[in-house]
Amino acid sequence: MKVYTKGGDKGQTALIGGTRVCKHDCRVEAYGTLDELGAHIALLREMLRKGGNEAHDEALLRIMRELMSVESALATDTAVERVAQMAECVESVWIARLEEEIDQMSMLLPATFRFTVPGGSV
Repeated sequence: MKVYTKGGDKGQTALIGGTRVCKHDCRVEAYGTLDELGAHIALLREMLRKGGNEAHDEALLRIMRELMSVESALATDTAVERVAQMAECVESVWIARLEEEIDQMSMLLPATFRFTVPGGSV
């Protein structure tokens, strides 16, 4: 199986269900951004594991899976019944749990009172 389709070579791509949309469609931008976030979380997860810190491993893996569910819903044609499930995809339980985990992880960080340069402390 090839990892490319050549179906988006004219500035459009297909949603799940077959509808063609521009590659700059807000849904494509949204699921692309979430995919990038998932990639960053995967890198963070691997860095933590290699450093012997697996305290947040399960939470990070769950977050990655939940992001994929949201991406899938965003990539689905609105005419497909599955989009009706999009609201269920981002359950309030997910959001509350994520906020709690952010709060817990934030307590482990040193207080900052200035802007930081990404990668400047590595």
